[in-house]
Amino acid sequence: MHDKELTSDKIKEVIKSRTEYLLGFAVEQLHDKIIGMMGMDTQTLDKVLVSRLGLPIILEILKVFGINELRINGTGLRYGVFYKNFYGIE
Repeated sequence: MHDKELTSDKIKEVIKSRTEYLLGFAVEQLHDKIIGMMGMDTQTLDKVLVSRLGLPIILEILKVFGINELRINGTGLRYGVFYKNFYGIE
């Protein structure tokens, strides 16, 4: 999302909500969802897992540098996609 403000408090809220979502499933249910699901639900679960596991790392990095908020810019991603397509990188 281009030009989105991301604060430490918002990151903590997302971590909490992702944790609550995942705790709503038994391990077997999560396994079945990951292995057997197709389409949007798989993407949703993937997003929840990745953000839940990755956001605490972002929080720690922000803490080390004394940063309380970030402004997200999508330009780097666009350049990365352009570079990949331009040079035919798989």
